Amino acid sequence: GLYHAEAHFGAHFEYFRQEMHLVHRVRDAQGPLCSVPTNPNITKHFGQPPFFLLATDSACTYTQKARIAQQLGAAGLIVGIHKNLCREATPQEAEDCLENFPDMSDDGTGKSIHIPTVVISKNYTEHLQKQDRDGRPALVEMAFKTPLRSDNVTLDLWYTPMHLPSE
Repeated sequence: GLYHAEAHFGAHFEYFRQEMHLVHRVRDAQGPLCSVPTNPNITKHFGQPPFFLLATDSACTYTQKARIAQQLGAAGLIVGIHKNLCREATPQEAEDCLENFPDMSDDGTGKSIHIPTVVISKNYTEHLQKQDRDGRPALVEMAFKTPLRSDNVTLDLWYTPMHLPSE
């Protein structure tokens, strides 16, 4: 797979059980996805769910982007950062590259997010954007672990009697 970083928020982040795989076409959100797009041509471009949305990095939080993608019907969010990782950078980009991906921590509101979210570097972002512009949306697979949910609660009670029975 390609270099990426996973979000540290949402239901899929808390308790892990088994691996899941989603494969969907990628649609370009054509911007940072800091608010719901108001241009109907953009949202019409997404098509019917399921799809992954590709958004660019910006000043709003990753949690906010994921929430909006989820509202738009996306099965997952891919956030493209504006730089390449140093291990992927060309010699010309070596001065302006990132050693690691940015931290995708929860902004405190991430419990309502139910879609996986990843960040990718500039080269991969540009490639996915070009594919979508050319009318050939790429298929992307996201693999992640599903939350461990249980309807049963186990409770162990331990107590010490206050008064021992008389002998």
